[in-house]
Amino acid sequence: MDKSVDEEPHVVLIHWGLMQQNMIGFRLVGVHAATGIPRVTSPIVEFETLTMTAKTESGRIYRLHGPADQDTTVKAIHAHIRRWGLTVRDVALADVSDLALALPQNPQGRWH
Repeated sequence: MDKSVDEEPHVVLIHWGLMQQNMIGFRLVGVHAATGIPRVTSPIVEFETLTMTAKTESGRIYRLHGPADQDTTVKAIHAHIRRWGLTVRDVALADVSDLALALPQNPQGRWH
């Protein structure tokens, strides 16, 4: 079971990537570095390129470790589609440049 944001306010994700879900926004997908459990986050509300850190709607802060992993991301997206009864038209693979277009950037390099 996932811990609450209060119990675990910061998470490091490895083998990470981005997906865009219609009517929801951009979400991180990846593997929790400490537990090895795959995860799909709530929608991203802030992203900082210098530290590769994202804040999600839940208030949790995610630090992205290592390069994006498209293969793992695609597998996670397919699992998400199956779990929630979605179609391939509902969810798409995305990258940081897509996120940059969706979130305005402030002078400190943070998109929100």
